[in-house]
Amino acid sequence: MRPGRARGKIVVVLLACGALALPASAAAAAPAADPFAVDTSGVSERGGSVPLLSFGEGSSGTAGSPDPYIIGGSTTTSAHHPWQAAILLDQASFPGLTAAQRLVCGGSLITSLIVLTAAHCVFDSDPDCGEAPLPLCNGSNDPGGDNTARLDSNDIEVIVGRSTLSGAGGTVHQPFAEPWRYVPSGYDPPTKRLDFAFISLAQASTQQRIDLVDRNDLTAWKPGAPTRVSGHGYTIPDDNGSRSDALRVAKVPIISDKTCNSTPVYAGLVFPSLQICAGVLTGGIDSCQGDSGGPLQTAAGAASGATRLVGIVSFGDGCALANRPGVYTRVAQNPLCQAIVDNVAAIEAAEGIPAELREPVVGSAGCSNKQLVPKAKCKKKGKKRGKKCKGKKKRKRR
Repeated sequence: MRPGRARGKIVVVLLACGALALPASAAAAAPAADPFAVDTSGVSERGGSVPLLSFGEGSSGTAGSPDPYIIGGSTTTSAHHPWQAAILLDQASFPGLTAAQRLVCGGSLITSLIVLTAAHCVFDSDPDCGEAPLPLCNGSNDPGGDNTARLDSNDIEVIVGRSTLSGAGGTVHQPFAEPWRYVPSGYDPPTKRLDFAFISLAQASTQQRIDLVDRNDLTAWKPGAPTRVSGHGYTIPDDNGSRSDALRVAKVPIISDKTCNSTPVYAGLVFPSLQICAGVLTGGIDSCQGDSGGPLQTAAGAASGATRLVGIVSFGDGCALANRPGVYTRVAQNPLCQAIVDNVAAIEAAEGIPAELREPVVGSAGCSNKQLVPKAKCKKKGKKRGKKCKGKKKRKRR
């Protein structure tokens, strides 16, 4: 198991659930052979009972320019991040807690009816289960649930487009389907591989959504790219009471795969094809618990002229520590980019969304394979003997 902990773990009062293996009783819920596929079996079509929007609206807004901190840092607004979602414990089911105390995770509105979040936010986080590491889910303490540690739809509500959790504005939604159905079958809790999931909303959101980065924005994930992470998570490491009522943002530059997997940092524990690192190696600026599932997004001035989604807050060894940057699910490139596109299409089909009202979730240029096709380097062997590297020959001048 890699070091650190997921950044969306529920730690309110005694509602925590640890990172567990999928219970045997839940094995039948994820029969898909494709590790990237979600389970849409048993999902009833919504038909015409749910009001749908015109899905041809613009999908991304321009970025704001907030100060670069979440921990110890600055606030921002939903005007700069209208796609920001907050997954909270349902107020009716969990009375007596403030909105910040009910925070489970963050998310991103990628279609008017679908929020993209982290798999660990819904896989083993049922607040009815009791204290970790041995959740006790049964008919008496998991009312309306499936008697497993997986998050049930009646446990949560999703707020999209609200700057302050305890305030007004934005829209409050109930899930349409059980969130655990939309976790990829290959999700691995110990390593956080394939740490993405979907929450389908019962009603279409009127908030502005965000697209995944397409191949026209290849600079969005190059080392040093000024990405931003936003959320309502901890502002002080290891302090459950420091969850932020107000939305906050941090500027976290992309860190190269080589540096992130180096011995001083994560020592080979990061999977470059599925994960990406962002942060400040000197520490002090980072996402933290409660920010899980939220967006890692391009900064202002992206090549597309709009804010795009680069990653999902996944895990880290502590928060804001030196040489322990945040690790994010890499959604802006294949294989996960196409997996998300395919899964959204499967969810829309299973839920009966008419084809003409289905939304693209990636920029117009489509998903990029570039990250998985590293540029071959020429090894200059025998340089002292005057040997040249093999490869393309330079054209001689005439």
